[in-house]
Parts: sequence; C-alpha cells; structure tokens
Amino acid sequence: MADNRSPRPSGRSRRSRKSRRPRLDVVRILTLAAGLLLVLTLGIGLATGRLAGLVSTLLPRDPSPTAYPDDPTAAAPSPTDGSPASPTPASSPTPSVPPRPVLILSVGDIILHTSVIEGGTYDWSTGGTARAKDAPRDYSHLFEDTEALFRSADLACVNYEGTLAGPPYTSYPQFSGPDAMADAIRGAGFNLVITANNHLYDRGLDGLLRTLSVFRDRGLPVIGTRASAEEPGDVVVDLRGIRVGVAAYTFETTGGGSAMTINGTAIAAAARPLVDSFNPYDQGALEEDLSAMSDRVRSLRERGAEIVLFQLHWGEEYTTRAGSYQKAMARRLADAGVDVIVGHHPHMVQEIEILASDVTGRETLVYYSIGNYMGNMLYDTHNTRGYTEDALIAGILLDRGPDGAARVLSGGYLATFIAKDDLGVSGGPVRHRAIPLRRFLEAKRDEPGIPLTRLQASMDRIASVMVRNRLEGALPVSEWTWLPDGVGPGSLREASG
Repeated sequence: MADNRSPRPSGRSRRSRKSRRPRLDVVRILTLAAGLLLVLTLGIGLATGRLAGLVSTLLPRDPSPTAYPDDPTAAAPSPTDGSPASPTPASSPTPSVPPRPVLILSVGDIILHTSVIEGGTYDWSTGGTARAKDAPRDYSHLFEDTEALFRSADLACVNYEGTLAGPPYTSYPQFSGPDAMADAIRGAGFNLVITANNHLYDRGLDGLLRTLSVFRDRGLPVIGTRASAEEPGDVVVDLRGIRVGVAAYTFETTGGGSAMTINGTAIAAAARPLVDSFNPYDQGALEEDLSAMSDRVRSLRERGAEIVLFQLHWGEEYTTRAGSYQKAMARRLADAGVDVIVGHHPHMVQEIEILASDVTGRETLVYYSIGNYMGNMLYDTHNTRGYTEDALIAGILLDRGPDGAARVLSGGYLATFIAKDDLGVSGGPVRHRAIPLRRFLEAKRDEPGIPLTRLQASMDRIASVMVRNRLEGALPVSEWTWLPDGVGPGSLREASG
C-alpha cells in the first residue's frame, strides 16, 4: 500500500528498499499472493453463483410479504387490523417455487335485493333484533359459513353486481347498496372486486365512480371499470412468486351502430373509456372487441403475467347451458392465451369445460357460469325451479412445472346454496347465508329454516349440470368439499378465527 505521506517511490527506489528490508518484502509478496487468490476465488464464485449463497448466509434477510413458510399449516401474514391482505403487485421477474400450490377462489354475483339490503339493519347474533336507526349496518352474516375459505386463498375474487352510489338504497331494476357492503366484502377475505357487469351504470357515471371510490377507500383493488382512461382496468399480482394477470369484461346490449348501451342504458361518451366490455350481438363489433381482448392478454404478459385469468359477465339469464357466443368467445380467448375463464350473469350454474388450443399448445379452464353467490332469487323466480339459489365457488390451483414454468395445476368447485332464514318469525327479517353444501350435508347440519332436504335438492340440481362438463385433457377438475389437503396459506385462520 502506498504511503499517504510521500509520493509513490519509483521502480529503482522500490528495488533499493527491497535489498535493505528482505523480510518485509517477503510479507508483502505473501500478502499480494493471498489477495490475488482471493480475487480469483471471488471471480469463480460469481461465475458459479455460489457467492450469492454465501452472501445470503452472512447478510440479514429482508422478509417479503409474499414469502410464506414451508409449513403448509402456517398462516399467511395479514394486516395488523385483521383485514385480508391485498395481492402484492408483481415486480420481480425472477421465478420462485411456492412451497405449496397457489390458491385462487372466485365467486359470482352479489346482488343486493331489497330483503338482502334490509338484512344489514338487524343483529343476527341476537336472533334478528333490529339495530338502532343510527347504528352501522352489518352484512357479515352473508359470509359467515364461507369466510374461512376466502381468508385461506392467495387471491379471492367477487363480482359485485350493482353500485355503491349512496342513498336512497335501491334494488331491481337499478341497484345501489350501502357502503357497509364493501366493509363486509373486505372483512370476509376478498381482495379483488369485479365491477364489470350489466348493472355498473345503474346510477350513471357518478354512481360508477363512487362505487370505485368506496371499494378503493377500503383497500380493495377493482377491475373491469376505472376512474380515468389512463388507468388500467386490470391487475398483475404476485401470488407467492407466481405472477397472475386478471381482467374483467361485461357484455353490451346494443345490436349495432355507434351507440354503446349496457343493460339497455346508453353509456355517456365520457364513461365509455372507463368500462371494459364487448358486444356479442354485432359480429363486426365483436371481432374488434376480441382483437382488443387479445391485445390485453399480450399486455398482461408483457407486464410479467405468467397466468392470465379473465372474468366475463356474459351469457343468457336463467339458462343452465352455455350459449353459442360463450363457446365461440371461449375458444378465441383460449387461442389468445387466456389460461382460466370464470363466467357469471346467467344467475344459474353452467357447465365447466377444458379447451385445448392448437395455437398455444395449452389448455384453458372455463367455468361458463358459477351462478349467484348472494341474492334473494327464490325457488320459483322466473319458473327456475330452484336453480337460481345454487352456485359454485371456483377454485384454481397454480404451481410451477418441472420446467419451471407457472401452470394451472388443477381446478375445482365447491357447491353452495343461498339460504334464506327468517328464524321462525313469519313476515320478519330474512337472514341470507351462502351455505357450503357438502360440508353441511356430511355434518348433517339440519338447522331451523335450512332443512337438509333443501340442501340435498340443491346439490342434486348442481350435479345435474355438472354431468355435462367436458373435461377431456390433462388438467384435472374435481368437486371440493372444502379446501384440498395442504392448500391455502391461511389454513390456520379458520381455527383461530
């Protein structure tokens, strides 16, 4: 090392110093050799990647919010207030292998009919007593039998069909529910809300924007609608190392021309860029829309999405079979690279299908309709013989294959039933609940107002639709009673409450 107090000596001076102090130069030679050896070792370490492992054992680690312990029963980290964590926006392109499959759950329509709205003004823990007029509304009872499911998911999606446009609270045909519904959705464990549906414009542009604001104020991401044309209407989220892109679209009702209508209502020019939609009733318009949807798939992939999930509000109401345009669209989207499609709007369960694409060489899992998660449609609504009371919770498991690529490992569904219980008080308030059918049936939970015979009839109706599933392919799909063993980062939350 040079002496900082004097200029560096010349070569001749160094030789003169070496002859006078041989022992010191030997030490210097040995030190220089050790230094060269260290540099060589470091270079080899960097080339082989071993240095990174060495450094990682020496330096303190920065824990990631999406890195969970290897123990499959370990609870996922959550905010200190007990609310569900929102999915982490994707950032790093470095693939990782999750210690267990990533779990995505998705439910269909939440529709706030009048009796569902009124149910939030009663305290069901005390047998349905009326709350004080100035007391906050509470809709947590809608989810009490399924909340543990959603809190165990890495991503839990819900379609909110209507607006949160403020009072007066109204039901069909123009829905506007209380803000407390957003609190209940968040409290139940959902962390992604879909607002692309045929009732998104029931209160006009102001209602659309206020709905977004209410959900976002509670930390809930929203897809399908946006507050400005510059915002994305989709998300790419990191689910424990697997990056998933999610987009949502609703059908339009116009049959042609330049006008855009949803549910028969003309959409103002200022609102059109804020809605992701397609027109299935005009072939020319549909071709343009499908091209834009294919562009969306490419955009999600460019932003890092390894798996692409589309939520589609489509099909014909009160039908248990997917229609021709649903089938055609699903095929086109499969060829565009969509991995999973979850459908809603018909208010009934429709079949599940696996589509093999010759274009991508991949399989696409399609839930054509998973029915209503919540609402007050009755056994005889539109002469539907109970089918509007039945629903599915769609379950998707993701992992990495032997080649390291993210993949859909399997699909599943849980059958549910919308129970409407007046607790024996005829003409009184109604408590609505989504009942997981297999769990209740296997436990023989025959409760007042919810007899097992009704639950079994619901299960039979769902089974009559599921026999039409077309599941040929390598991707396994099955009915779940609850969550498969070892699945769900929050599996201890059910026990701990």
